Amino acid sequence: MPSTNKTTNLSLNQWAENDRPMRNDFNSDNAKLDAVVGSHINNGNIHVTAEEKEYLRDSHMVYMYTGTGESSKTITLTEKFRYFSVFANNKPFADGNKMYSAIGYVGLGSTLGLSLSASGTGFTVSQNDTACLNETGVQYKVIMFK
Repeated sequence: MPSTNKTTNLSLNQWAENDRPMRNDFNSDNAKLDAVVGSHINNGNIHVTAEEKEYLRDSHMVYMYTGTGESSKTITLTEKFRYFSVFANNKPFADGNKMYSAIGYVGLGSTLGLSLSASGTGFTVSQNDTACLNETGVQYKVIMFK
């Protein structure tokens, strides 16, 4: 005899003391659970694929360099990135006419002092009267996103 009571959402069996569980009842409950849980697990709108997880895990990188004072410094990377943000440690983003920070997006351009490679595998920073992205002895951080 099937159970007297059922759960609210999936109508799974909940047996009372007088009920006699049958194998078909268990099989029916398992099939309902498998359908609901399987549908949830396979829903690509709420779960990410292994490829998406890998992309998200490695979606950014932080790079550091020390300025050499040369008019330009080129850095080549082993991976492609699309967005770059460069800034000097312990310096303001801007100080009067001097810019100690820059941003850029491959294909859209960049601010003063930063030039991005078309492939997204590198960038060049400049040092001059205005763009101060390679000042001698200054530590810089570059945050890059794919």
